[in-house]
Amino acid sequence: MIPAILALTCDRIDETARTWEANLRGRAVPVYWWDNSTDPDAQAALDALADRYGIRQRWRPGKNMGIAAPLNYMMRKAFDTRVDVCFTMADDILEDDMWIFSSIEALEKIPNVGIVATPPRVQEYDTLRYPSETFEGIQYEQGDVIGNWAIPKRTFEKAGELPEYYGIYGPIDLDYCARVSKAGLK
Repeated sequence: MIPAILALTCDRIDETARTWEANLRGRAVPVYWWDNSTDPDAQAALDALADRYGIRQRWRPGKNMGIAAPLNYMMRKAFDTRVDVCFTMADDILEDDMWIFSSIEALEKIPNVGIVATPPRVQEYDTLRYPSETFEGIQYEQGDVIGNWAIPKRTFEKAGELPEYYGIYGPIDLDYCARVSKAGLK
């Protein structure tokens, strides 16, 4: 699978710098970046950070467009190329060093998997715990995916785009998990 990372930011320079250092360091994966920031100082600092990581695919609408609309836009752009799995990356969730590779392994091996997330290293909220299962040596929990997730092109085509009717923020990830499940995927 050919991956791309979709980075979404909004004015949080220190958290973004910490997250990008942890999640992008040493990655040879294309990054698509949408910046919802409106503060000119934040924009300049985030531009310098994007330059540091060689991010060339950039969008900044000048107002906060929320989560779903920017991610849908970037997924359409990425899937129009050779990319067949998009990893969403919030500006405040640190991932394990192998987050991309372990997610791709799960997407390739576990039948009917539609969306995947790895347990993040640092997360400021509790997640629901589901019973663990193992398939071909991969331990996973079937349930709602929140935070950073991997969406393969096949899921995007079958379950559709992320719901934009919540406005800027809302239970977009949980709604999408329900759509994925309704489409017959895990």
